[in-house]
Amino acid sequence: MAAGMESVAVDDQESNAELVLFQVKECYVYMIPPRKSAASYKADEWDINKWA
Repeated sequence: MAAGMESVAVDDQESNAELVLFQVKECYVYMIPPRKSAASYKADEWDINKWA
């Protein structure tokens, strides 16, 4: 194989690399209601039985 072709193949391999930063087996997703005031969100005000 020519030297130029070899460098192209290496570039293709490098562009397809992946790096997994976070992996989780289980998670919960909640629909957060709109804020009633300018105060920040408080999770204890959410109805956690209504999850999406």
